Amino acid sequence: MSQQSKNKDISKTVHHLPTDSTKDVLEEVETFFIESVEENNEDNEVVIIPKFQKSEIYLGTVLGRGAFSTVKEITHMELENIPDSIKNDVNHHDSTKNFKKELTEMTNKYGTEGENILRRNMMSANCKRKNGESRYALKQLGKELRGRQREVALVDLAVESRVLAMIRHPNIIKMRGMFEKCVFEEGYFIILDRLYDTLEERIVKWKDREMEYRSSCCFPNKKKIFALHSKLLAEKFCAAFDLASAIEYLHKKRIMHRDIKPDNIGFDVRDDIKLFDFGLSKELVAGAKPNDVFKLTGCAGTLRYMAPEVVQRKKYGMSADVFSFGILFWQILSCDLPFSKFSPKRHYDLVVQNRERPMLDSNWPSEWSSLINNCWAHEINERLSMTAVMNILGQEYHELCLIQDGCDERGKSYKRRKSSTSIFFKVR
Repeated sequence: MSQQSKNKDISKTVHHLPTDSTKDVLEEVETFFIESVEENNEDNEVVIIPKFQKSEIYLGTVLGRGAFSTVKEITHMELENIPDSIKNDVNHHDSTKNFKKELTEMTNKYGTEGENILRRNMMSANCKRKNGESRYALKQLGKELRGRQREVALVDLAVESRVLAMIRHPNIIKMRGMFEKCVFEEGYFIILDRLYDTLEERIVKWKDREMEYRSSCCFPNKKKIFALHSKLLAEKFCAAFDLASAIEYLHKKRIMHRDIKPDNIGFDVRDDIKLFDFGLSKELVAGAKPNDVFKLTGCAGTLRYMAPEVVQRKKYGMSADVFSFGILFWQILSCDLPFSKFSPKRHYDLVVQNRERPMLDSNWPSEWSSLINNCWAHEINERLSMTAVMNILGQEYHELCLIQDGCDERGKSYKRRKSSTSIFFKVR
């Protein structure tokens, strides 16, 4: 078997088969959307998720393909069936400047129908950015899916819809709209913010920059090289901190992601990191704590990043996400692929049973290595909570940002980030 084939084998996403019947799961999701279009956010504000007909949306190029789904850019929208009684008011509300005020006016006048139409109109009017790039993307099942495979994929997409409707965090992708019909209907889709680089692609770029900096070390201007390398480290820690913040937010809501990997993390137009693909996510029982374990579907996720207890189909909980984050954080720092030469069998023998882990760089500060070790620990009760992980990353990121002060004109953006980190620590 070629090395490339081995890598493909180990990186396959192992999708779960639902423990409940497909019908029961879909009915639960559908009931959720009927009773509450979007659960309360941090401000106890219920937000309507706009619903669209398929004929209203025009698609462009394919942005990505998953195991069961396809994501395409939305080039434009042409809304249909707007009641004449509302149409004139809606046409006057196509600006984002006073959206909240206008939303209140429309809701007071026309109820939830007015809110839904205004949100639809706002998305249609702002479908393109000023530079002509598409703002939104549409995710739907692959047309080639049949039988049981299609049922499982439909459950994944329905579960993702439900989870994204429950959460609101700056580093988690937002669901902006959805198909007007129920999840049972053919052609069901969700509308998401468009992302650009995945973390996997970003890591390749980081590695190229590292190689460039290293090759420049023999030149006289070592101070500049040090500044550039420090800036790169700050970028990495910013990404890791924001990602940890997103996972901590999920865990506070008792939600496990269960498939944390570079392919499921992207960057938006502002270069903010975003966690996406919640098809394997699981909402745990009320009162669940970081190291609690539950009887859940085994082998859910991607083998390379999967906690040993998940691979072995033992009980597990939110700490499995912490393990995945530990492997991922090592990859962010090293810019190398973990377990790159491991077949699935070798991975099971060495990583799951014999507790082998990627080699830590001896040049890394002990704090970094300790953090990683305390994330990917074999024993569940030895792993940190995501709150602790976020605190440690925030402190390290803050210190890296201090190094950035005065390096060059781009330091301003890092000072801004540093200030927000400082506020974080004062609050906590």
